[in-house]
Amino acid sequence: MDVKCARFLLPLLVWLSACGGPVSQPEIPVGTGQDERTAPVSGVLPSGEKTRVGGGRGAVTVLVFYRGSGCGLCRAQLERIQSNLPAYSRLDASVVALTLDPPASTAALLESLPLDFPILSVDTAVFEEWGVLEAGREAPLPATFVLDGEGVVRYRYIGRNAGDRALDAEVLTAIQLFEDH
Repeated sequence: MDVKCARFLLPLLVWLSACGGPVSQPEIPVGTGQDERTAPVSGVLPSGEKTRVGGGRGAVTVLVFYRGSGCGLCRAQLERIQSNLPAYSRLDASVVALTLDPPASTAALLESLPLDFPILSVDTAVFEEWGVLEAGREAPLPATFVLDGEGVVRYRYIGRNAGDRALDAEVLTAIQLFEDH
């Protein structure tokens, strides 16, 4: 396109968009990938109460998928999150851990490891939907997702093995970056 044409077209496009009313935003795809809108996750608290988290409830939600209460690396990760919970709170982010363990196992974990964030027992379908099951073995992979207030995935980290986990500093930085924009 030559310069004369560009000089004419640009103002015309600006004028047309202003005259035509609001320009519609592209639809955000639904899914669990980066920049996709998620559905709420349903699960059971250690008390037996059913609840839902994420999916656009107005606040930033950090979903932490972990392998189970028998996993030492998972317990260490949950303890690190607990120690960094004030930093998450300063960013108005709530943390929710998700596990395939039944509520009774989660209750026992919480007796030995006091945590100030909820743990939800979910079924295998949730781990499958979020893509956090190791192919072939159906073993849970450690994963962390950050959802904005609209339920859109703004950060996604799926570990390749039991020891590959998102660092809290990285998750907190990701929250700050998308909140600043």
